[in-house]
Amino acid sequence: MKANLSSIQTKIMPIIFGLALFAIAFLAVKGMVYGNVTNVKLLVAMVVAIGVVLLLDKNYWMLCPILVVVSLRIPGLPFSSAELGCLALIGMFLLRSSMHMDRVTPLKKEVIFAAPYFFWVCVVWCLNPTGMHIFGSNTIGGRFYFKIVLAFATLCVLSRIITSERQCKVIFWSIIIGNFISILFSLSSFGVDALQESIETDANTKYYLETFGNILLLLLCHYRIGEFIKLSWKFFVAVILFLTVAYAGRRTMMGRVLITPFILMFFKGKDKIKTIVIALFACFILGFVLVGQGRVYELPYSMQRAMSFLPAKWDSRFDNYGTKDLFREELHKRAKERIKESPLFGRKGFSMDLRDTLWINSRDVAVNYEGHEYAGNWHNKFWGMGADFGLPASFAWYFFSISTVLICWKRRYWTKFGTFRNTLFLYYSLFMVYDLIFAYGHSAVTPFGQWINFAMLLALFNKND
Repeated sequence: MKANLSSIQTKIMPIIFGLALFAIAFLAVKGMVYGNVTNVKLLVAMVVAIGVVLLLDKNYWMLCPILVVVSLRIPGLPFSSAELGCLALIGMFLLRSSMHMDRVTPLKKEVIFAAPYFFWVCVVWCLNPTGMHIFGSNTIGGRFYFKIVLAFATLCVLSRIITSERQCKVIFWSIIIGNFISILFSLSSFGVDALQESIETDANTKYYLETFGNILLLLLCHYRIGEFIKLSWKFFVAVILFLTVAYAGRRTMMGRVLITPFILMFFKGKDKIKTIVIALFACFILGFVLVGQGRVYELPYSMQRAMSFLPAKWDSRFDNYGTKDLFREELHKRAKERIKESPLFGRKGFSMDLRDTLWINSRDVAVNYEGHEYAGNWHNKFWGMGADFGLPASFAWYFFSISTVLICWKRRYWTKFGTFRNTLFLYYSLFMVYDLIFAYGHSAVTPFGQWINFAMLLALFNKND
């Protein structure tokens, strides 16, 4: 009977995907009749996607962490690669679970730490149901709510997946390869992506290179710090990756790279003396670089921006950066004013009127503070979440953030160092710590990223070997 059930399941899956492919092909042909080439591109992309899902079989869940790394878009679909990965994960999980094709664990109790923030966002949305433009409303913002709901659903699903060491190895290499692919995609359309991603619309930065930082973080998690001071490929790769991160110009990524060895020193419980000695030597070299900057030589603009939080004679354009940032101070001031008006609910979520949005974006001003405020780009998690959803949301988020760091800390010795499972555990734990240390964030984008990272941690705890 069990063999017959397995045979039926094997036949059902291709039938389901075949019907889906037929529907897509029908829409594509219909579009071609009217000269719509996008539908053809969509058909090709979906054929590849369905083929990949069928090929992965029970490993389908790995598409989620992989697509989070690779920044690509399927023509005709209004979703990012990360969102597509989450949708594919949830859809396949429900389908395979309904047919009892996989062994999964019960819902992890640690998911409860994300529930308060999710619950409060739902409460605020019920009080002010915005983002209903598709039904004729003039308010938009549903995209942000979609990311929050999708991330929470991903957390609930992915935390039930059972993982193996072999799968961890695949994800390890997928993160490295995926970051390289993301850089290639960025280079192919750099002129557009750089302007969209840059906060200050600063074309002199090289933000697309910051993904090399993720590769460096992964290598730091996988190897002991002493292996990077030997004249081997690890030393030269680490130096090249560090210089690339500095050249990218992103201060947040630069800060992550600088503090990561100290975080890992405690999480690994190894090489504490070596880490401190290397840090002192690095500070000595960095000191010479900072003293010479602006006096003996001029570093590239993007490198100056990446290190502008350190004391040195920087370009005059960085007078408002570093420890004093007038741009962020103004946004934080506006966020605090929103909180004063309504400490409990803030501005009641992402209530954005379409006409006002068009007017704000069309304004020709040097710094569009209204545009950042309207989109929730407060550049601070605590004040931003409070301004969008009220102070309960801010405290709920830091309750989640502190709880996840404590979980990672308690489990820091739970698996053998050097294994791919341990490497991924350390890698995703770093993002939990970063979230607690760095104030920058967004009330929708931050939960989307952090809940997926936390879901991966919970999946790693479900060992199948």
